[in-house]
Amino acid sequence: MAEPAKPISILAVGAHMDDCWLGMGATALKALRKGHTVTMVTAVSNYRKLPFLRGRDAEIKTKLQALNEKMGVRTLELGCDYMRLHNDPALVDRISQIVYDVKPDIVFGHAEDECNFDHTALGAATRVAAIHGECFMEPAQEWQYRWGGEVYQYTTGWQARDFRPDTFVDVSETIFDALATCNFFDELYAQGQWPTKSLTFTDHNLGDRSLTLTSHARFKFAQSMTFSGSGGYAEAFKSYTRTPLGQRKLAQI
Repeated sequence: MAEPAKPISILAVGAHMDDCWLGMGATALKALRKGHTVTMVTAVSNYRKLPFLRGRDAEIKTKLQALNEKMGVRTLELGCDYMRLHNDPALVDRISQIVYDVKPDIVFGHAEDECNFDHTALGAATRVAAIHGECFMEPAQEWQYRWGGEVYQYTTGWQARDFRPDTFVDVSETIFDALATCNFFDELYAQGQWPTKSLTFTDHNLGDRSLTLTSHARFKFAQSMTFSGSGGYAEAFKSYTRTPLGQRKLAQI
C-alpha cells in the first residue's frame, strides 16, 4: 500500500500584516484546504511608527490571532518598526533561522522591484536566506538538510515597478475568501475613520457570488483576473528554482 503523500510546508514572508495575503493569500488558502501547512512571517509588528495604528497593539493582535486561527495559518512576528527594514546580514540571519526551524518545501517572499522600502529590503533578504541559508547559520548549529526547496516572489500589486512573473496558480476556488481577507485589513486600518468600500462585483461563473471590495482587495481582484488571462482567477509569482515546472511542489497545490 502506497504511503500517503507528505503535506507540503509553505513559508511566506511579508513585511506588513497584509502583504502575504495580498501576494499569495489565495494560494495559501488553496494549500490549507488540501491539508498542507502555511506559516506566515510578519516583519513589521511594532506599530508605533504608523499613526493610524499607534496604540492599538492589543486590539490588532487579538483580531489577527482570531483571523489566523480561523484560516489555519501559523504566524511568526519579527517585531520590527515600519520603514526600518534593511537587507543586511542581521535580517538574513533571522530569516535563515526561521527557514531552518520551519524546513519549508516552498518559500514565498516579496518581489524586489516594488516601491515600498520594506518590501524590497525584505524580499532580497528572504531570497538570500532561502537559497544560501547555510552560510548564515552558527557554526555549532548543523544545517540539517541541503535545502532544495522552491523559492518564489510575489507582488502586492499597485507598488510593483517591473514585476515579470513566470509561474501562475489558478485560485478561482479561493479568490473570494482571499479578497474578503484583504477587506478585513482595510477595515482594520480604517477603524471607521474613513470609507473603505470601493467596488461591488458579481461572478456569474461562480454561482453568482458577490463581494464588495475595499481598496486593497480591488487591486488584488484586478491583478488576479489579469494573471489568469483566460477566465477565472490566478496568482502569479517569479520563481528562483531550477526544478522543472512539472516536478515542482507548487504544481501540487
